[in-house]
Amino acid sequence: MKTNKLLVLLFCCLVLIFCACSDGKNAADSALAQSDLRLTGDVQNELYLSGYGEYEVAQIEKDGQKLTVIPMTALLEAAVVNGKGDISVFSAAPDGVMAEIPYEQMNICYLNFSADKGWECVAPN
Repeated sequence: MKTNKLLVLLFCCLVLIFCACSDGKNAADSALAQSDLRLTGDVQNELYLSGYGEYEVAQIEKDGQKLTVIPMTALLEAAVVNGKGDISVFSAAPDGVMAEIPYEQMNICYLNFSADKGWECVAPN
């Protein structure tokens, strides 16, 4: 009986050790999976981003840090922009925060995801 309790205790300790040895990457992946971003506005197809998915990614430098990003132009191709002239595209986060991105600035904008900030619209240095 005492041996069984000792084995259960040993098993629980091993589980805790394995959980504590996590590299943190899973936490970022988990945050990414829970952070859908909706791209809407003057577009035919609303887009929902829960990760980089099949979109073209690039590497840019921002404030001395290399970032993996999705060019906004790639997203606009997938969304199919409606109209000409004064076009508005909006990004909407799950918490209700929305941002308007002027169409004429889309060619210098990128989307980046980080576990601490979520989705963020960035431009290179």
